[in-house]
Amino acid sequence: MTDRIELRTERLLLRPYSLEDVDDVLAYCSDKELAQYVPGLPQPYTRSNAERYVARKLLKSWDSNPSFAIVLDSTVIGGINLLIDRKKETGELGYGIARTHWSKGLTTEAAGVVVDMAFDKLGLA
Repeated sequence: MTDRIELRTERLLLRPYSLEDVDDVLAYCSDKELAQYVPGLPQPYTRSNAERYVARKLLKSWDSNPSFAIVLDSTVIGGINLLIDRKKETGELGYGIARTHWSKGLTTEAAGVVVDMAFDKLGLA
């Protein structure tokens, strides 16, 4: 079983989701423009949607789907995850970040540390 871990970058903390993240998830997922780029993100996005999302992230196995809340200055501004295919030793990266943080290199920063972790700790090829 893969342990839930935290990753750090120069500006970000990537950590497992917690129940306290619901309000932050609601805030960034309510943006209709973000929804254009995240398949299946309902609009309008409700508190109930955010609660279900966080609950799913807490219950999913990190062996097949490690998921991180992207935290900047104590606020969850997005999420990033891997969907792992153990047979092929590959992973698919998924992410979403609040529009107010687009074009600042934050997603690239988060993706880099997650990809490094996938190769170094999860043995993906």
